Formats: sequence, C-alpha cells, structure tokens
Amino acid sequence: MNHILLPAAIAVLVVGAVGSCIGWVLSNYFESVPLIVGRWVLSTGLGLLALGVLLYAWPVFLGFFAQPA
Repeated sequence: MNHILLPAAIAVLVVGAVGSCIGWVLSNYFESVPLIVGRWVLSTGLGLLALGVLLYAWPVFLGFFAQPA
C-alpha cells in the first residue's frame, strides 16, 4: 500500500504504542506518579493508536467504497 498518509500513520502508531506502554507502566509500577497521570498518558496513547489505525486504513476504505459503478 503506497499512499500519502502512510508515514503519518506509522508515526502516530509508534507514538501511540510508546505512550500506551509508558502510561501502563506509570499507572501500575510507579507509586510516586499520581494514578490520574498514568491513566491520562495511557488513554492518550490508546487514542493515538486508534487514530493511527484510522489514518492507515482510511485509503483502503476509501478505495473499497469509491469503486466506479
């Protein structure tokens, strides 16, 4: 798949994955960090993961549904 959103999708997926991991570690293993901060980082990372999936899959859906009759 070669489309213009691919680099942006990969970057957002990587940032989302790293953010999710950091948020999970912060909320589970570091007692000095408030739980709300860890959960916020985790949820932001998961949101970025979802955005990355949408950016990656959008041209596929667009190509699938926009077929000429």
